[in-house]
Amino acid sequence: MDSNEFRNALGSLILNAAHIEYSVRTALITLCSNLEFIETDLFEAIDDPDFSFGDKMRLHNRRLASTLIVQSLQMSKKIELLSRVIKITCSGQALSDWEELVSDLEELTRKRNGYIHGMYGVEEGKLIRLQLTKGKKGSSDYYTEENVVVSEIEELVIRLEDRHRQLMDFIEDYPIKKSDSWMHVPKSQIKHPRLTF
Repeated sequence: MDSNEFRNALGSLILNAAHIEYSVRTALITLCSNLEFIETDLFEAIDDPDFSFGDKMRLHNRRLASTLIVQSLQMSKKIELLSRVIKITCSGQALSDWEELVSDLEELTRKRNGYIHGMYGVEEGKLIRLQLTKGKKGSSDYYTEENVVVSEIEELVIRLEDRHRQLMDFIEDYPIKKSDSWMHVPKSQIKHPRLTF
């Protein structure tokens, strides 16, 4: 067992988990930018002649979403919120692509949590992860052991990176000002479709 290899893989997992949390929040804010407009005094305060009415609406909605979708919101809650928002902002193939992403994010988050919150040890020269499982109906809690395979952590990191890039492509495609769109730029990952509304 190479403990440096394990530490590097776990460190990469932690960093990429933070990236995906950021990109999910930012994608939510981007999706909310195109929701129906609710007029408030904030909208009137956007006094920039370079912004069209639609740009002002997107900026207003983005500010509102940024206030409501706080950085510290748990990842599971961000994913749940994303699942709800896509149902009112997307349809057809776009909705299917987003639903596939949400399903994958749920699985990736579950696996990430298992590694990040795991308790590790060495048994007979092999790295193991201990997981405490609550007993059902008053029975005692118990530990389960699982051999840690570093390549599985590395695969999880690659999947997180790909989904993060997919979300960042979407965010870059839909800026506040429509004229700033990067849609003509090639995707930064090739495993997943380009997300749209």
